Amino acid sequence: MSVIVKNSEGRYVLYCKGADSIIEPRCVDSDHRIATLKRLEEYSMEGLRTLLIAKKVIPDNVYNDWKVRYQKASTLIAGRKEAMEEL
Repeated sequence: MSVIVKNSEGRYVLYCKGADSIIEPRCVDSDHRIATLKRLEEYSMEGLRTLLIAKKVIPDNVYNDWKVRYQKASTLIAGRKEAMEEL
């Protein structure tokens, strides 16, 4: 599940939550990522279910291009579901 917000600085930010198997491969390698994976392993050993939350700042031009494509896809009569999933 994802949401795009425009923050108080006027920047578009994508926030995404989901299973670690989906979110983790898309994350940038860093010390923070390694620590997070260690914690996830600890939690799973205790039988806990986990979700990850990730964020990414989206440049204005990328957001504006996506917005145009999203608006077109969301108004399709045929193939709307597939077009929306592709985006």
